[in-house]
Amino acid sequence: MSITRTAWVVLVVSVFSGWFGLAIASPFTPMDDAQVLERLPFRPSDKEARQLREWRAEWMSSPDRFDLAARLARGYIEQGRRSADPRYNGYAEAVLSRWWNLPNPPTELLVLRATLSQGRHDFNGALADLTQALKQDPDDPQAWVTQALIFQVQGEYQKSKESCFQLQRLSTTLITAACLTGAGSLSGQAEKSFDLLKKIVDKSSPPILGGVRGGEEQLWARTVLAEIAARRGMSTVAEAQFREAFSLKIHDPYLLGAYADFLLDRMFPIMGEGLYCITC
Repeated sequence: MSITRTAWVVLVVSVFSGWFGLAIASPFTPMDDAQVLERLPFRPSDKEARQLREWRAEWMSSPDRFDLAARLARGYIEQGRRSADPRYNGYAEAVLSRWWNLPNPPTELLVLRATLSQGRHDFNGALADLTQALKQDPDDPQAWVTQALIFQVQGEYQKSKESCFQLQRLSTTLITAACLTGAGSLSGQAEKSFDLLKKIVDKSSPPILGGVRGGEEQLWARTVLAEIAARRGMSTVAEAQFREAFSLKIHDPYLLGAYADFLLDRMFPIMGEGLYCITC
């Protein structure tokens, strides 16, 4: 299983994106199982939406195939990340429901289940699944990075770094560094972490050469750099790193939220309201 930034963003967006204050409607029970309750937004020009529809059709034609269900679930999770819409996590869980309670679930199901569990802030449940997944496959980078970031959220920085270290043999230098320095910056090593990550980012291949994956990795690293700088009171440096991240032209709800928080902390609420202009 190849590592992408998807695992990290799904985790961080799920942890830090607020879905508070939503109005709760009265329960509604349809009288007919065939009644359509909701249709997801679909634009013919949206290649991700088209891909999801194709994957869903393939899965529905062979609903017993776990590989098709897992692919569709990953697609839903990624779509939820891109749109900051938590409903997609529910769609992913529904697709996996046939296998959800297997006594000996496959590694991929454990990692997907952990991803969805942490989205509900069930960190203990997520960690239990990740522990089992890594016993079955200690070379699963997505499991290691997800575990590392859950530990980071819980303030278990040493455990987080231990998980990050595993990525040295499984992933790129940039992903490993972003993971390690994120935890290190929160455990008394902010300056050292910033300098190390900055050096690695500056030496890494530009996204135009590294492709989409290279851009996603740089986006993570630039966001980590910006947040470290902001916590250290280095506003000018943080601003520069945020702008470097935005220059990658990758829509990322977590980056938008982090930058909005940065502006609000600097008492620029009007700029925060005009945040999207940065991506124009």
